[in-house]
Amino acid sequence: MARRELRQIDVAEVLGVAQKNVSRRLRGDIPFRIDELLTLARFMGITLAQLLGEEIVNEKNPHPMGEGSSFSVAGEGFEPSTSGL
Repeated sequence: MARRELRQIDVAEVLGVAQKNVSRRLRGDIPFRIDELLTLARFMGITLAQLLGEEIVNEKNPHPMGEGSSFSVAGEGFEPSTSGL
């Protein structure tokens, strides 16, 4: 965000959520959804791997990072959508 001079309010507008929810995601209180991450990557003109880091994208079985971590993709209880199956 800093490299692109984006503020939380800018990200909130792109994602269609309140700024406080962006703040909670960035703190790791709630996870980003995959569609939000893809939207952010597209908006920034970068790949998902560049946004998250190659090691996370290429990990076969990603897990939420430990206590005190500043980043998580999916917290406990994350269930992929099964609608349309």
